[in-house]
Amino acid sequence: EADPEKVFDDTHQRARWTQVNERGRAHIQQMHNQGALLFKMAFSAKDVRPLVERHLDIVDSWLAGMDTQSIEFRARVNRAGGLFLALCEVLLGSDPERGAILWRYLEQKMPIRIAGLADIQECIHVLFRVPASTAVDALRDEFFSIRRNTSEKAYLDIVVVASINGATDWLNRKVAEDEASGCAWRGMRATMLRG
Repeated sequence: EADPEKVFDDTHQRARWTQVNERGRAHIQQMHNQGALLFKMAFSAKDVRPLVERHLDIVDSWLAGMDTQSIEFRARVNRAGGLFLALCEVLLGSDPERGAILWRYLEQKMPIRIAGLADIQECIHVLFRVPASTAVDALRDEFFSIRRNTSEKAYLDIVVVASINGATDWLNRKVAEDEASGCAWRGMRATMLRG
């Protein structure tokens, strides 16, 4: 449990940052020693799209065990998280149901969080950057739920991500639904989101 007194203690915060940084470096070194050559690499959807279009058999082998979250699948994600995040973005556009399964896994279990624009997780940016589809809208709606967002900052992050990535139509629909709901807390959420 965090000590409220230490939250504003610069010395404690620097020591904590150093500790976290050292753990991160050790984890990266361990992954590299285990053969994770792609662990630290960043990939874009543009890099991965040709693989999905021309070598689906390779992609299928990478995703083997995804439905059951097998040890082998988890190890592949742990060794190449950036690659799987880019693959997820491509799949959400080309095979949304399969992409949704991968997105849920990465959003919940990927050991390394990749920061995107506005210091918001890249996994969340991916969800709002891909074209709308039934599966993508369901994921966005799930992500918008009160169970997932317990603070104003969390909802403001959604506004930022939706705005940056061209998903304002979806956001406007959610705000309109809240306004029309007749529910007090949803009306307050709509007012906050409208700004």
